[in-house]
Amino acid sequence: MSIEENNYLSKVYKPYRQNLYSKYNEAFELFKEFNLFLYKKLTDIPLKDNDTQGKIIVALFIKSLSTFQAIFNLFGNYYCNDAKSLTRVLFEEMVNIGYCSKGEDELKRFSTLEIINRIKMIDTIHNDFKKEMKEDFFKEKSYEKQKKELYDKLHNLNIKGLFSKKTKKLKPPISIKKRIERLKSNDINEIMDYYKTYYRLASIEVHSTPGSLGKYFKFDNKGNLIEINCGPKTEECSIAQIIFTSINFMHIICDYLYDCFGVPKKEEVDNFIKKLDLVHNKYLKYIDKDLIKWIKISRKNG
Repeated sequence: MSIEENNYLSKVYKPYRQNLYSKYNEAFELFKEFNLFLYKKLTDIPLKDNDTQGKIIVALFIKSLSTFQAIFNLFGNYYCNDAKSLTRVLFEEMVNIGYCSKGEDELKRFSTLEIINRIKMIDTIHNDFKKEMKEDFFKEKSYEKQKKELYDKLHNLNIKGLFSKKTKKLKPPISIKKRIERLKSNDINEIMDYYKTYYRLASIEVHSTPGSLGKYFKFDNKGNLIEINCGPKTEECSIAQIIFTSINFMHIICDYLYDCFGVPKKEEVDNFIKKLDLVHNKYLKYIDKDLIKWIKISRKNG
């Protein structure tokens, strides 16, 4: 049984959800239509058995579709703060698809992320965990053997600059900022703008920094606490920052897919973006003026 079914949460959230859907009905329907279109286009991708790059890009696309769907479900159920947190995840998936589509070197560097994280994990277990936990983890294969195998994988990738020339030590994994800088030249400025502003703003909620906590309290004009907020009162449901931005991220992903596979057709995707332009113009009266800049940024590719 759902945690909300016929209980306190469902009763409290219900009127907020109804109002949200009533206010943004057209945007919700467009989101669902675009989501269905993307799922159908997945089967049109001409993926070959020996295409390692294509397989990784398609896997990232499938993951981005799942994130896209989750954003909609959370927003529609008035869990808007968590929906916004997932737009940060969708942004990273968009960057990874664009980065991996660049070529073999980028694909290899992307694959090192998992290997380097694995090395860090086994180092932490070896250095910081209690003796019995270490013995259990390294029972089947020793720490030294696991680490050697991982380093052999990195060396076999034959990537320039992976290790320091002076110390011979492994360099930190390629950051998301560096991945953005390696994207197509006509995409870098727009995506870097998102990274410097939107991505960092979304990170405030993800990491529960002090800036994200003020919504849980209500003060009077003298600064005295008069109420502790919880539930729907704490949700910041920005249609611009969450729904419109997510659709734009998927639009950019579609451009990368087209460059790699020839699907989905640009004109088909552009039809949805044109519809989105019409819809968001209707909602400007509901949107804080400071947020309209996100719409303007998101329409660069439209």
